[in-house]
Amino acid sequence: MSRLTRYLAAVAATTVALVVTMTTAAYAAPDPSPGLPKGVEAKLNTLLGMGMSFVIFACVAGVLICAGKMAMAIRHGEGGEAAGKLVAVGVACILVGSGAGIVNYLV
Repeated sequence: MSRLTRYLAAVAATTVALVVTMTTAAYAAPDPSPGLPKGVEAKLNTLLGMGMSFVIFACVAGVLICAGKMAMAIRHGEGGEAAGKLVAVGVACILVGSGAGIVNYLV
């Protein structure tokens, strides 16, 4: 047999083998049902609640820290930079407060 004939025979055998193995039920793609495993949802809700509490605490602490810095800066006569930081913290607090609504809208 020539080299080309052996090559074509190998390609044909490989193609037939792939077609046979891919059409069997054992190699079919699984179709999982969407959702969380049992017991995970409660733990995930607890974890998300704790995370949200931490973020709200951080927002309140950020407002207090920025307000304190602004009070010290105004006392020294330079309150513009501290006011800008307070606005940034306020925007972050608004995002945290509306986060649940945004997520519910997207899902």
